[in-house]
Amino acid sequence: MPNTRLPSTWWLGSREDVGALSTQVLAEYYNAATKKLHMTSQEAEETIRDLSCWKIHRPSHADIVNSIRLQGRYRLSWWDALIVNSAIESGAEILWSEDLSNGQEFGSLVVRNPFF
Repeated sequence: MPNTRLPSTWWLGSREDVGALSTQVLAEYYNAATKKLHMTSQEAEETIRDLSCWKIHRPSHADIVNSIRLQGRYRLSWWDALIVNSAIESGAEILWSEDLSNGQEFGSLVVRNPFF
Protein backbone atom coordinates (compact mmCIF):
# COMPACT_ATOMS: atom_id res chain seq x y z
CA MET A 1 0.00 0.00 0.00
CA PRO A 2 1.30 3.50 -0.79
CA ASN A 3 2.43 5.94 1.88
CA THR A 4 -0.76 7.28 3.46
CA ARG A 5 0.80 9.94 5.69
CA LEU A 6 -1.32 13.03 6.23
CA PRO A 7 0.13 16.40 5.20
CA SER A 8 -0.21 18.02 8.66
CA THR A 9 -1.50 16.61 11.91
CA TRP A 10 -1.25 17.65 15.51
CA TRP A 11 -1.33 16.03 18.90
CA LEU A 12 -3.57 17.04 21.75
CA GLY A 13 -1.61 16.87 24.97
CA SER A 14 1.21 14.44 25.48
CA ARG A 15 -0.62 11.32 24.29
CA GLU A 16 0.32 10.51 20.72
CA ASP A 17 -2.84 8.50 20.15
CA VAL A 18 -5.06 11.56 20.58
CA GLY A 19 -4.82 13.48 17.34
CA ALA A 20 -6.55 16.33 15.61
CA LEU A 21 -6.64 17.74 12.14
CA SER A 22 -8.67 20.13 10.06
CA THR A 23 -11.08 19.70 7.20
CA GLN A 24 -8.41 21.37 5.05
CA VAL A 25 -5.89 18.63 5.90
CA LEU A 26 -8.43 15.93 5.09
CA ALA A 27 -9.16 17.56 1.73
CA GLU A 28 -5.44 17.96 0.94
CA TYR A 29 -4.85 14.33 1.87
CA TYR A 30 -7.65 13.08 -0.36
CA ASN A 31 -6.39 15.10 -3.32
CA ALA A 32 -2.76 13.96 -2.88
CA ALA A 33 -3.73 10.34 -2.21
CA THR A 34 -5.83 10.01 -5.35
CA LYS A 35 -3.59 12.09 -7.64
CA LYS A 36 0.01 11.63 -6.48
CA LEU A 37 -0.20 8.29 -4.66
CA HIS A 38 -2.61 6.82 -7.22
CA MET A 39 -4.90 5.45 -4.52
CA THR A 40 -8.45 4.72 -5.50
CA SER A 41 -11.15 6.98 -4.16
CA GLN A 42 -12.31 4.12 -1.95
CA GLU A 43 -8.82 3.59 -0.45
CA ALA A 44 -8.44 7.27 0.35
CA GLU A 45 -11.95 7.40 1.80
CA GLU A 46 -11.17 4.41 4.03
CA THR A 47 -8.15 6.21 5.49
CA ILE A 48 -10.24 9.32 6.10
CA ARG A 49 -12.97 7.24 7.77
CA ASP A 50 -10.32 5.67 10.03
CA LEU A 51 -9.66 9.15 11.42
CA SER A 52 -13.26 9.75 12.50
CA CYS A 53 -12.30 9.34 16.18
CA TRP A 54 -9.82 12.25 15.94
CA LYS A 55 -10.88 15.79 16.71
CA ILE A 56 -11.74 17.59 13.46
CA HIS A 57 -11.43 21.38 13.37
CA ARG A 58 -13.91 23.11 11.09
CA PRO A 59 -12.76 26.70 10.53
CA SER A 60 -15.25 29.48 11.21
CA HIS A 61 -15.34 33.09 10.06
CA ALA A 62 -13.29 34.10 13.13
CA ASP A 63 -10.71 31.44 12.22
CA ILE A 64 -10.29 33.00 8.79
CA VAL A 65 -9.64 36.40 10.40
CA ASN A 66 -7.18 34.84 12.88
CA SER A 67 -5.41 33.08 10.01
CA ILE A 68 -4.98 36.38 8.19
CA ARG A 69 -3.27 37.76 11.30
CA LEU A 70 -1.04 34.69 11.64
CA GLN A 71 -0.08 34.94 7.98
CA GLY A 72 1.06 38.53 8.42
CA ARG A 73 2.75 38.11 11.80
CA TYR A 74 4.74 34.98 10.92
CA ARG A 75 4.99 35.43 7.15
CA LEU A 76 3.28 32.10 6.49
CA SER A 77 1.64 30.96 3.30
CA TRP A 78 -2.12 31.32 3.42
CA TRP A 79 -2.67 27.56 3.62
CA ASP A 80 -0.06 27.10 6.36
CA ALA A 81 -1.66 29.94 8.36
CA LEU A 82 -5.01 28.12 8.21
CA ILE A 83 -3.39 24.90 9.45
CA VAL A 84 -1.53 26.67 12.27
CA ASN A 85 -4.73 28.41 13.34
CA SER A 86 -6.64 25.12 13.35
CA ALA A 87 -3.95 23.50 15.50
CA ILE A 88 -4.04 26.42 17.96
CA GLU A 89 -7.85 26.39 18.12
CA SER A 90 -7.79 22.64 18.75
CA GLY A 91 -5.56 23.14 21.78
CA ALA A 92 -2.66 21.23 20.25
CA GLU A 93 0.84 21.25 21.69
CA ILE A 94 2.64 19.76 18.68
CA LEU A 95 1.99 20.37 14.98
CA TRP A 96 3.57 17.68 12.80
CA SER A 97 4.44 19.15 9.41
CA GLU A 98 7.26 18.89 6.91
CA ASP A 99 6.24 22.24 5.38
CA LEU A 100 6.97 24.44 8.42
CA SER A 101 10.29 24.95 10.24
CA ASN A 102 11.08 22.29 12.83
CA GLY A 103 10.99 23.87 16.28
CA GLN A 104 9.07 26.96 15.18
CA GLU A 105 6.74 28.16 17.92
CA PHE A 106 3.35 29.80 17.74
CA GLY A 107 2.65 30.54 21.39
CA SER A 108 2.50 27.15 23.12
CA LEU A 109 2.25 25.30 19.79
CA VAL A 110 5.54 23.82 18.52
CA VAL A 111 6.15 22.54 14.99
CA ARG A 112 7.89 19.19 14.64
CA ASN A 113 9.07 17.74 11.36
CA PRO A 114 8.31 13.99 11.30
CA PHE A 115 11.51 13.36 9.34
CA PHE A 116 13.90 14.87 11.92
